[in-house]
Amino acid sequence: MRAPAGAATPAAKALAAAVPPPPAPARLRYVSDAAPGIRRRRCGPGFEYIGPEGDRITDAETLIRIRSLAIPPAYRNVWICFDPNGHL
Repeated sequence: MRAPAGAATPAAKALAAAVPPPPAPARLRYVSDAAPGIRRRRCGPGFEYIGPEGDRITDAETLIRIRSLAIPPAYRNVWICFDPNGHL
């Protein structure tokens, strides 16, 4: 027997329950690439990241965010916004 039109089947209900809710709005902040940001510098086989004040970035959360950008190694003059919600 078929479910009435518009009624969700048990499989559809299970799938809907398994799908996470949509993310919260990004609340982006407009920035300029003329502002100080994070630079990338070659260090051995990888890279190190230098903050606006010239200090090395060591914060794990910030490094995870930077690495998630998947910036190709061939890019040389890399500017990364210091603000995680920054948008050009």
